[in-house]
Formats: sequence, C-alpha cells, structure tokens
Amino acid sequence: MRRLTGADSLFVFNETRTCHQHTMKIAVVDPAGADTSVDYDALREQIREALPLLEPFRWRLVRVPFDIGHPYWVDAPDLDLDYHVQRVELSAPGGRRELAEAISNIASVGLDRDRPLWQVWFVEGLADGHVAYITKVHHSLADGVASERLLSAAFADRRDNTTMSQYPDGSGCSRSASSTRCGCSWGSPRCCCALSARRDAPAPTRDRAARRA
Repeated sequence: MRRLTGADSLFVFNETRTCHQHTMKIAVVDPAGADTSVDYDALREQIREALPLLEPFRWRLVRVPFDIGHPYWVDAPDLDLDYHVQRVELSAPGGRRELAEAISNIASVGLDRDRPLWQVWFVEGLADGHVAYITKVHHSLADGVASERLLSAAFADRRDNTTMSQYPDGSGCSRSASSTRCGCSWGSPRCCCALSARRDAPAPTRDRAARRA
C-alpha cells in the first residue's frame, strides 16, 4: 500500500460528478510510412506489454472511511484492457470539430474509482488517414511530468532492446547497454537513466542559484 500525499489527496477529495480531476493528453499521428502497425490492436498489445513497467497504471485507489485520512494506492493486478484501452471512430469529415467533440465526450466521463485511474483511446476516421491517441489520467496518479514519463515508457520502441522479462528485480529500466532509449517506470530509483540524468545534470550557475533564492 502507498499513502497519497496531501496534494494528491486533494485531487481525490475535490472531485465531484460534474468536476472531474483527470487530465487529458492528445496526439494526432500520421501513420503513413510507419514500419509497424498503427491501429487499435497494435495499441492494445503495446500497452499490455508495457504494463510491467508502468507501476502506477497498476494501482487502484482506496479511500479511508469518512475520509478521515489520506487515501491509499493498492495493487490491482487484474486489469481489464477492454476498459483501459478503447477506440472511437469519428464521423465524416473527421476534422477538428469532430475530434474536439470526441475529446469532449471522453473528458466528460469520470474515471471508474474501482479501477486504476487511466484510459487510452484510439481515434480513427480523421481526415487524411490520420489517427489520434487520447490519454486520460487522474491528477492524483500523475501530474504532467509523471504522465510524460509513463507515456514515454508505454510507447517506447523495444524491438531492438532488452525485453522486460529480463528485469525480475523490478528495476523498471528497459534500456540496454547499446541503446539510448528507455522505458522507465515512474520513480524507479534504480533506473540507469534516472541515475545518468542526475550525474550529467549541470551544476547550478550563480544566476540560477540567485533565482532560486
């Protein structure tokens, strides 16, 4: 079990049926020239394979009775990908208006509190053969930076990389010695990329230090 911080708990306590506390990330993609399949089945398989690296995507929220304390994250090993990875097809002509309507419809529905608090939608029917990915993540689970790390891990290209099954220690890093790509689990202290980033970070300059002060 993992206890939420006070700030993260606020996103849980402040949520209502009409005021959701999830965030949305949208990407429109031109699949022309892609060397792998860009469709719903490929997305579902990508997420399924990445789940061992995405620890927060395997957490379910549990609230303390009467909200007298901060909620907790507990492991939810049996995920229903039919809920978490969904698809929608836009009506013609598949322009900005139709995409905005789909985003609005997805955003207007709260995440199921009995499941891990995230979804990824695959959007078909855009003009010019484009597709879109719409990700919905509860703010208590991940802020903007943490969401970026999670999604980078989820969509990392691992075809020429070490497989996730070779990391039984749960370090969460899928970067091999010969690769610069990484599929890091959020907050993994043993991740080689996190350690490298800390080691290679530039020392604060006098101007930066003054701004901090």
